[in-house]
Amino acid sequence: AARRQAERSNKAATLPPEPPAGAEATRLVIRLPDGRRLDRRFDKTCLLQAAIDLVESEVPDGDDIDLVSNYPRKVFTREMRGETLEALGLHPAATLFTREVDDE
Repeated sequence: AARRQAERSNKAATLPPEPPAGAEATRLVIRLPDGRRLDRRFDKTCLLQAAIDLVESEVPDGDDIDLVSNYPRKVFTREMRGETLEALGLHPAATLFTREVDDE
């Protein structure tokens, strides 16, 4: 458990640099389970995994999560993490929530 926590904490160092505000930047606001909000820009070609890494670095002792949009409701599952933010329809901006991964 301690090793997993350390690995998740270190993910912040692997995040791509935050681009300046502009046409090619995708702004994600992610609400964490404890009520905090993460607000960060990513290049629109970044993979969804980068957003997951951001959450995991902020909540290293948290559960495995998926990201969910509220309206229209869409769950961004583990299988989608290799797709770009633009391909997933999250560009130019989106507000997402976390949800524990269903292990079914």
